[in-house]
Amino acid sequence: MRDAPPAMMVAGVGDLLAAFASYADWWLAYRLGLDPTYTEFAQTLMGPLDEIFLEHAEGIRTGTLESMSVLAKLIALGGLAMSLSHATAPLSGYEHVISHVLDLIAEQTPRPLTQHGTQVALATLLTTNAYQIFLEEFEPTEVNLANCYPTEAEMKARIEAAFISMDPQGQVAAECWADYKIKLEAWHAHRVDFAEALQDWPAIQAQLRSLVKPPEVAVKILKAISSPLRFSELTPTPAVEDVRFAFRNAPLIRRRLTVGDLFVFLNWDQETLWTQVNKNL
Repeated sequence: MRDAPPAMMVAGVGDLLAAFASYADWWLAYRLGLDPTYTEFAQTLMGPLDEIFLEHAEGIRTGTLESMSVLAKLIALGGLAMSLSHATAPLSGYEHVISHVLDLIAEQTPRPLTQHGTQVALATLLTTNAYQIFLEEFEPTEVNLANCYPTEAEMKARIEAAFISMDPQGQVAAECWADYKIKLEAWHAHRVDFAEALQDWPAIQAQLRSLVKPPEVAVKILKAISSPLRFSELTPTPAVEDVRFAFRNAPLIRRRLTVGDLFVFLNWDQETLWTQVNKNL
């Protein structure tokens, strides 16, 4: 690993930084009744990633054996955490579906894919920013519960409209809808859980705050390992509009619930949200 190209090392760190928000996404899905598989096992196994990376980032950048050994162990533990949890959820939340949409756009263009882990790291900056905004601005007393449950027809039409430009034949939209439909049905089935969560918001807010790491910490780590800090620094470079599209539409492609889905179900102003999360990136 020490002798591998630096870009691959950076990507390895970046993929693990997904945990800065993915743990929260997994717990959120569990708390709202959509994912009974949640466990703290992955966090216990991997340890405090923010503290570990802050301590070893410089050593990882310069390639010391000690720090590269730590990185190797963390990558192995990440794989074990997902295998033994029987889910990729510990290290795959909103940030990964953003990355998946960017890959989908690249494949349809077509253009080469960028380094997966580095792209995920930059998507994590978006999602940790989004979580901060959500935790600071969400007011459960202002929620109209009836407006949080779109019909299948409404969401299918939304998915078809979102992806028609990249695939006029409709195959992409059909594949996304097959997965999304499962999530939408579960969301409707667990309406009581969401209603209860609104009443218990202070406790939920506190738990999410404990799981989400500040985007500033991720930026500090990425700087220390000489990682790209903006999508414009990736090779090949995705268009700004593609990143915006991926951020807004990522919740539509997978059955797993993340905070991105709450922005959809709560009818959050997506354009304002994008401006907020992207202003420093």
